[in-house]
Amino acid sequence: MMAADVAHNFLFPHDVDDDGSVTPLDALVVINRINHGSDDSASTDRKFHDVDDDSQVTPLDALILINGINSKSAAPVGNGLHVAQSSVLTTSTARVRVELETEGPETELNIRVDNAPVSSSFGVSLNDIALGQLVTDARGRGKLVLSQGDDNREHLPLPNGLTTLSPDMELVIGDIVKGKLSQVTKVENNGTTTPVGTANQEQQFAARFDVVGGVVRSAEFEQEIEGGATKRKFKAEIEKATPNTRFEVTVGGILVGSFQTDSKGKGSLKLTTKPKDVGDQIMPATFPAISDGTTVRIGTVESTLRRRA
Repeated sequence: MMAADVAHNFLFPHDVDDDGSVTPLDALVVINRINHGSDDSASTDRKFHDVDDDSQVTPLDALILINGINSKSAAPVGNGLHVAQSSVLTTSTARVRVELETEGPETELNIRVDNAPVSSSFGVSLNDIALGQLVTDARGRGKLVLSQGDDNREHLPLPNGLTTLSPDMELVIGDIVKGKLSQVTKVENNGTTTPVGTANQEQQFAARFDVVGGVVRSAEFEQEIEGGATKRKFKAEIEKATPNTRFEVTVGGILVGSFQTDSKGKGSLKLTTKPKDVGDQIMPATFPAISDGTTVRIGTVESTLRRRA
C-alpha cells in the first residue's frame, strides 16, 4: 500500500493520466506505481493513482479500472450502445465536469465540481432547467446525479428530453459557475473520442502591454481540442527588466504564478495542462476561464487579453 504523494481525480476518477479518456494505459500507470513505487520519472504530467479516493494506491485501484474498461467494451451493440458525452469548465473559483452517459434505455447526468467553496449548497441549472441542489464537502468537492430509466432511488429524476449535450448549453451553479459547455466530447463503445459541434475548436488570445521604463511585456493564451481532450496553454514574458527580480503574474485577478528574470533581465512563466517542454509548469486548478477582455498583470503593469482573429 502506498499513501505518500497520491492524488485523486475527482472530476474523472478513472482518468489516471488526465488525458480526457479512460484506456488500459490508465490501469497500467497504476500497476507500474504499485510495482515500482513511481512511474513518473520520465514525465512532468501529473498522475491521479488513487482511483477509489482512499488516500492510498493498492491493487484495488487497478482492478476498478480494469473492470470498468471491460464492462464497457463488452456492452452490446444496437439498443445497448454505450455513449458518454462530457465537458469540463474552469472558472476563477472552481472546476466542473458534466457527463451525460447513455447505455441502452438508461441515461445518467453526472455533474461534479472541485475547488469550490466548502460545505456549501448551490442550485444547478442547465439551459434554464432547474436540476437540483449540489452540496460541497469540507474539501470543496460536490456532485449532483440525475438519471432516467434505472431504479436507483438515490438519483434525482432526469428532465425529459435531455438526451444529449451541446456546446451552446449554459450551465449555472449558484454564483460560482456560469458559462456554456463550449467543448463537448463523445466517447462510444469502441473508445472513439470525437468533439461534438465545430464551434470553439481553437481559441487564441494575446495581450499588448505598454512599454513602461523600457520594459517589454507580453502574454498569450491558447485553448484547443487535441485528441478529444481540451489543452490549455498560457505564457507571460518580460524583457529588458531589472536582472534577478521576481515578478508575479495574475489573470482575471487570480495569482497564477511568478518568475524571476535572468542576468539579462529576461524571464517567463509557461503554464499548460499538458507539460512537454523544459520550463513548462502544470496549470493551477484556480486558473480562470478566459474570455475577450480578461485582465492580465505582470508585476505592476496590467493589460487585457484579446481574441485573435
